[in-house]
Amino acid sequence: MPKKSSVKIDEMQKRINKFISARNWGEKYQVYGILLNLTEEIGEAWNIVKHLEKDETLLKKVMSENKLELEDSIGDLMYLVYKLACVFEVDSQKAVIDRLNEFEERFPADFMKKHTYAGNRRAGGIDYKYQKKQPK
Repeated sequence: MPKKSSVKIDEMQKRINKFISARNWGEKYQVYGILLNLTEEIGEAWNIVKHLEKDETLLKKVMSENKLELEDSIGDLMYLVYKLACVFEVDSQKAVIDRLNEFEERFPADFMKKHTYAGNRRAGGIDYKYQKKQPK
């Protein structure tokens, strides 16, 4: 497959499925290793930016100086998520679309911009998944 940046989600999942199948890396028992790898990759990205949340200027500087490493981390994470979808036999394109549709309903843009910075209720945000009525 040509290396280009405009690959559809379903095409990427098929490519990764072919890649892991050729190496016997898509066996059900490997789900534990995949989840462990996801945790490790998140930790690597976290190590770049941790303790910088209160200094946006320094955070931007560190992110800029470590862009290649962050790109690698995101690539690794995306690959592992697709790999997990293959092992679980989940249609990743459908899963993302379903989640985004739900998020659009749970977190209405206009209301969220005016009233909160987060969807995490425990951090003072609002999440309409757990409320009966949404504001207008």
